[in-house]
Amino acid sequence: MAVDQVVKVGSALRITARCTAPITRCTACGVSSGRAHSRYVRRLADTAIGGQATGIDLEVRRFFCDNSECPKKTFAEQVDGLTFRYGRRTVPIQKVMERLALALGGRAGERLAMHLFVPVSDSTLLRLIRRLELPVIGEVEVLGVDEFAFRRVIYSRPEGVLDVVQAAVSPGDLRDGGGYLRPSITRNSGRGHACSASRVADDTAGIVDSTG
Repeated sequence: MAVDQVVKVGSALRITARCTAPITRCTACGVSSGRAHSRYVRRLADTAIGGQATGIDLEVRRFFCDNSECPKKTFAEQVDGLTFRYGRRTVPIQKVMERLALALGGRAGERLAMHLFVPVSDSTLLRLIRRLELPVIGEVEVLGVDEFAFRRVIYSRPEGVLDVVQAAVSPGDLRDGGGYLRPSITRNSGRGHACSASRVADDTAGIVDSTG
């Protein structure tokens, strides 16, 4: 990628750049191609520079795919570490937004983003969270049920505890011998909580957390 111009527009910076790689790989099949079809400009939001909002006007090319078995006839080139398909932000600012959304949520994240010179709405931050891939959960040996988080569910619908258990581990994990799933009941837990947990978890061993 070559940078052609950097100009200041009001209180923001605009960077004009273009892709220069002679060949690129098809985003569908991975076959390399050097036959350009057309050009167009992508306008991307980037991380702030020197306390100034920054945008990139990136000229990219659309290439023909020479693989006859590929479902795509043409494809747009991507710049590793900078662009992704259908994105209006660069990869670095996208990662910043994701971490901001996970740490603060919607409205609080929106307010902080204004100070970082990357304005974004609370609904956009929440959509970023929903699009994230869930982390891989390893083998669960002990699962603690937080009374305060699930109190209403447990009291109004005791089977709610079992729903939480089934969502966290597969049924086979309960009796495979590799570990034993136990709902953790603290000293401060209400009597109704303990009774509900014992009713819906007959196949597990209830324990009392002496640390409270």
